[in-house]
Amino acid sequence: MWATLASTGRDGYRRLIDHDLDLAERLAASVRAHPDLELEAAGLSVVCFRYRGAGDGVCDGLQAEIARRLQRGGESFLTTTDVDGRTVLRACFVNPLTTAADVDTLIKLVTELGAAAAA
Repeated sequence: MWATLASTGRDGYRRLIDHDLDLAERLAASVRAHPDLELEAAGLSVVCFRYRGAGDGVCDGLQAEIARRLQRGGESFLTTTDVDGRTVLRACFVNPLTTAADVDTLIKLVTELGAAAAA
């Protein structure tokens, strides 16, 4: 943190944090708007959500499988965590090089991988 603050200054550091918060809000809004996804929790730069697809029987194992496939693909990265005893997908924004297009790609990948894994 000190090196970043020293090199970018307070205003630059604020912009970096704002950038991460904006991307997290973009992801949360995209999840809310997508019929195959459900928002579980969002705060600061972390967004937790689930793939629900077309069916009602969404399982924790499906969330873990989506995360595994996404990590192996190398285009994007998220992990899983538990929220209220259910496995959810967890995105955390900390990289200043992440873009809005990366968020849009994440939504596309999660829904495609979810559909493939559920099939």
